[in-house]
Amino acid sequence: MTPVLTEDDIAWLKKYSAEVTEAFTDEFQVAAGRFDAWQPLVGRFTKAVDYVLKNGRTYFRAVDEAHNELCIASATLSNSEPRLPALNTSLRYPAPLNPLISGL
Repeated sequence: MTPVLTEDDIAWLKKYSAEVTEAFTDEFQVAAGRFDAWQPLVGRFTKAVDYVLKNGRTYFRAVDEAHNELCIASATLSNSEPRLPALNTSLRYPAPLNPLISGL
């Protein structure tokens, strides 16, 4: 049986979601020239939160995973000395697959 969320759990999760979404949206909008497809990444986080609110805390792992992806994008964008060969590095989400393995 899936553990039921209490009213406190729901309030905390909604507050957490709003804070995370606002922070990363603000950051990614500023970096939109380097990361123009940031909306699906933020959307993945909010969808994961909505799923937990509807189905219970058993599914919170998806929220953690989506938050981790937001943090990785943030860290990549904030790196002033990227180790990537291109001077004008940008991010794409979802990342393109290698054409040799994309059929797997």
